[in-house]
Amino acid sequence: MKDLKKISEVIRNTPKNGKSELERFPHFKGEKTRTLLSGIMSESFQSDVDASNAIYEKPDKSKKNYLMLKSRLKKRMIEETFFINPVNKKRSPYESHLNDSYRKLSIAKGFLSAGLRQEAMEIVKTLFQEALHFRFTEIILSTARMLRYHASLQGTRKELESYDTLIEETKKELAAEILSDKIIEEMNLEARFSYSNRRELVKVLTDQYARLKSMAATHRSHTLQLNTFRIGIRYNEYIQDFNGMISVCEACEKYLDDNPQFRQDSRYAEMALFKMDACLHLQDYVRGREYASVCISYFRKGYPNWFVFMECYFLLCLQTRNYEASIAVFREVTKHAKFRNVNPERKEKWKLFEAYLNFVVPAGLADKNFRLYKFVNEVPIYNRDKKGYNVSILIAQFILLLNMGDHDRLALKRDSFRLYFKRYVKRKFNYRSYYFSKMLMTVLRYNFNPEKTRKIAQKFLLHLKTRKGKYHGDLETLEVIPYEQLWNEVLHRLEVNNKGSRYFISPVAKPGRVKKIPSRNLLAALRYKSSVQVEAGQA
Repeated sequence: MKDLKKISEVIRNTPKNGKSELERFPHFKGEKTRTLLSGIMSESFQSDVDASNAIYEKPDKSKKNYLMLKSRLKKRMIEETFFINPVNKKRSPYESHLNDSYRKLSIAKGFLSAGLRQEAMEIVKTLFQEALHFRFTEIILSTARMLRYHASLQGTRKELESYDTLIEETKKELAAEILSDKIIEEMNLEARFSYSNRRELVKVLTDQYARLKSMAATHRSHTLQLNTFRIGIRYNEYIQDFNGMISVCEACEKYLDDNPQFRQDSRYAEMALFKMDACLHLQDYVRGREYASVCISYFRKGYPNWFVFMECYFLLCLQTRNYEASIAVFREVTKHAKFRNVNPERKEKWKLFEAYLNFVVPAGLADKNFRLYKFVNEVPIYNRDKKGYNVSILIAQFILLLNMGDHDRLALKRDSFRLYFKRYVKRKFNYRSYYFSKMLMTVLRYNFNPEKTRKIAQKFLLHLKTRKGKYHGDLETLEVIPYEQLWNEVLHRLEVNNKGSRYFISPVAKPGRVKKIPSRNLLAALRYKSSVQVEAGQA
């Protein structure tokens, strides 16, 4: 049903001209077909069960018939989308002409197959000029080849050679575009790899970026220009020059301003989002909020890119301690009607964001409806496919329990924390998480003693600070709150919780080492000591 709904959205955006959904498609025959189409277009069918119950008297015995009916309708709807021209007031002339060009090219090829050469060539000649204006490289190449062949039949040698020269130039331009696409695709793959691999990638990118800038100066390809800017942005991100990243974004915006035929709201929004990401690393809330206002004017609420933008904006607000703005962003996203339709990974991110938000916000702003223990117990831990996400979950569980002063539960989870960090958080692939996990284990090892924890964990903190966090939208590199900032919060909570504590001798401590534990956890500690003594006696 989801695929039919998505196709119906394309059809629904076309001009109705006062006609109902069924009147617009009179060639869709059959009562059951038209009932299914009407239910999908009117959004009265929310699932296959709803549709099957409405169409068949005995839906349980008609599953096969329903699947065949749905398959036939899907095929007809896909065919129908070729003949419609979606209307979107926000669509730029560039996007409209690009979609229209591919449609016209298919029609021209259809005319040629039907033997209508002259009619086809009239379309191709017009299309060729439009493609040159908007620099649609693939369309230029296809139409120039068709016109070269036509010139060999009815034109002159001079005309044929002019098309031939253009084809050779366009082939080089297209090759440059393909190379730029390949570099971006390789960067997308490398984004999840280890820090050492990314250092090697920077060396390669330095040469590739210089090569692409040279090509962009030679060719007029719009795609090549955009890809060169994108690679420049990612290059500056990898070398951690975030001001340089903003400069490349501004250069791209100037390029669009100087070439009005290429202007697209989506490209301006893309650059504003990149600049917001740079501000997130720079912890520059003022400029970040300015770029956020640009994004808001371009992204449509409830659409995928809007959720990506709001994720970045939330992190910026939270990490710069603008808690009221963080809460407003969180509520706007999670209460949106389309939030239930976002992919599971993105939903889990926001569930994680809620946990961190309730840890750092002042008591008066905290959500009283947030169920801490439900989060601690409900979220799965040992799913290997989500090990990057699980690191953030474990850290969230740790800090929330610490904030509640529930040292008993933290002590019980000590072995599970240690086992998971040892097994899945590797220094080579998760450098910062590796050292932060050691800092958290120091808290448990020294029984929540703030002075001892601060002193012993200092060496791990120094290692952690040698590399800055870099978030690429994936869960594995996600630091909802930068580890340095989060560690300060952890130490503060330890000092608050440490008031009113008593001393006891830890059963796992070295001789002469005195541990300190809060009085409310003394009973649990003594029980633990007794269990260790019993086990020792059994041994």
